[in-house]
Amino acid sequence: MGERVIESKKKFLLCAVGCVALLVISSAQAVPYSIEPFTQNGLYFNSSELDIFVDVQPGTDSLVEFTFHNQSSISSYIAEIYFDADSLLSYVGITGSSGAGVSFVEQAKPASLPGGKTLNPVFAVSEGFSFDATPPAPHNGIGQQEWLTVTFGLNSGTFGDLLTWLDSGEVRIGTHVIGLPDGSSESGTTVPEPATIILLGLSSLALLRRRN
Repeated sequence: MGERVIESKKKFLLCAVGCVALLVISSAQAVPYSIEPFTQNGLYFNSSELDIFVDVQPGTDSLVEFTFHNQSSISSYIAEIYFDADSLLSYVGITGSSGAGVSFVEQAKPASLPGGKTLNPVFAVSEGFSFDATPPAPHNGIGQQEWLTVTFGLNSGTFGDLLTWLDSGEVRIGTHVIGLPDGSSESGTTVPEPATIILLGLSSLALLRRRN
């Protein structure tokens, strides 16, 4: 009898953990993904002072908001944004920014993520999924403590599925950062995150990301 009670408690606990994980994913306000440089054009490609990330947040009617942040402690500007998402997403619009100092348009120039061909697999920009700061880029790009939101629709799957695609690298996001202190620029992409981190608690992850 005692063994049956213990086994029942184990099953209940596993069920509870699974339900909590699903609730965490479905109620997520924003899941942060670091964008790490992969080029080595200057002195700051691996500097901890360069802090670029994107918050991925579920919206209504299968919409997803991608909010790009520049929390760097050094001079830097996100000048171009690129998505490698195949046909999983559909573009809705540029839907928000931190203010008049951030201004972007569709169709980035260059059309491909600088240096993206050196990645394996090659970073293939989805058609119509690139964005460019309006000239002059250093002035209208995403500078320190600034942000920009781009909204997409999910063509299939759920928000949880999107997180899985980001975790596995099936969906990738790239940025080109210019105006670094030595005059260089660097390209970066989202870094896949273990799915188990998400199951441990998205709110805690977001808090830790902010502190870092």
